[in-house]
Amino acid sequence: MPGFENGFSFHQLLSGLLNFDASPSEPGGHGGAPKPHIHRCPTCGLTYNQFSKIGRFGCADCYKTFRDRLVPLLRRVHGHASHRGKIPERTKGELKLRRELERLKEELALRVQAEEFEEAARLRDQIRSLQEKLEK
Repeated sequence: MPGFENGFSFHQLLSGLLNFDASPSEPGGHGGAPKPHIHRCPTCGLTYNQFSKIGRFGCADCYKTFRDRLVPLLRRVHGHASHRGKIPERTKGELKLRRELERLKEELALRVQAEEFEEAARLRDQIRSLQEKLEK
């Protein structure tokens, strides 16, 4: 993979992001004690540390095996953990409304949990308005 002018490659950048939660006992960490159990993919045998160095998984099961580390990483990088894709131009309006509705419902749940009821009521009204637009 091509690097930057100073020799720092995109792969090194990705590796740095993937190791954001590396503990001192992991290889490449700052401690001396080895990690007692290294988490490996049962299908291909790849470790998370190997993945962070090469920048790709060995098989489809790696996604399931390393899910607990990938979800926080994806949220940190993309803002969410699920693939949303692009919206086709011909259906942009409805899909955009549905995504906004989904976002507002998530925010409503957070506001209710935080007992911010006035803001929750405002969000509830926005949700109703969007639902009416979708029904038309």
